[in-house]
Amino acid sequence: MDKGRKLGIDPRHEPVWDALEGLRSSAVVAKARAYASQGHEGRVRKRGVWSNLLSFSPMSVAAVAACLALIVGAGWWLRAPDALEYATHIGEIRTEKLADGSSIVLDTDTQIRVVFTGRARQLTLVRGQAHFDVAHDASRPFKVTFGKGTVTAIGTSFDVTAFANSKTVTLLGGRVVVEGSAKPFAHADQAMLSPGQRIALAPDGGLTVPSTIDLEGASSWRRGRIDLANLTLSDALAQVNRYSSTKIIVQEPSLSNRRLSGIFRAGDVDGIAAALCAYFDLKVVQRTPEAIIIAKSS
Repeated sequence: MDKGRKLGIDPRHEPVWDALEGLRSSAVVAKARAYASQGHEGRVRKRGVWSNLLSFSPMSVAAVAACLALIVGAGWWLRAPDALEYATHIGEIRTEKLADGSSIVLDTDTQIRVVFTGRARQLTLVRGQAHFDVAHDASRPFKVTFGKGTVTAIGTSFDVTAFANSKTVTLLGGRVVVEGSAKPFAHADQAMLSPGQRIALAPDGGLTVPSTIDLEGASSWRRGRIDLANLTLSDALAQVNRYSSTKIIVQEPSLSNRRLSGIFRAGDVDGIAAALCAYFDLKVVQRTPEAIIIAKSS
């Protein structure tokens, strides 16, 4: 049996069809109305029998028809909006323009999902790092979920990271509200950032105290530069190795918490390895297409 006939909607109930046209395209609704019209004649023949059993006012009939259309019809008309997915390969940085006029810059090895409806703009940063320039739309908040946190903006500019060992929000312009989820049975942690501030999400979903950062350095990744600002060697290698399929491995555990700073070209593993060797008195002991292994000099 055709899906339109299963709905049993009287084609004469104009308010129902008008409401449905507000939810789906007129072409889809017109086709459904045609299906309903085909089954209407048969229902008219049966109406005499049912009228002896049940009695409805015209207003009740319209209400029942509307409910039936919205509940049963939801199964095939009102499908959940499709999610768009964007992803970059290792070493790739790409800009994507969204349907609302917003734009996203995806860093290397980054994946993001986008779902827009008439009431909300919902995005999920699955992994990696992204920069968002949000088109102003007060009626549709722009929300980005990253791990156990969510950042909400209306019209602003900010970065979000979703790395395995680091999840942060950096505000470049405007204002955003960042929420954590450290308190599952109470209000989530919440903070409002001002431009030049960064906040981190702890593993349990709590938020750190916002810190002030250098905006020039924070945005350097969009220009193909890696800003290693007072990072431990372990964290610095995690950042550097995202941009190349050839990984730098330092075989000196005692150095993992030593700190360093510097700005390097993304993907320049030879230059970065040379800088690490000079800084920590190391040398390259092995090189393959997959890795550059450095250790202390003999």
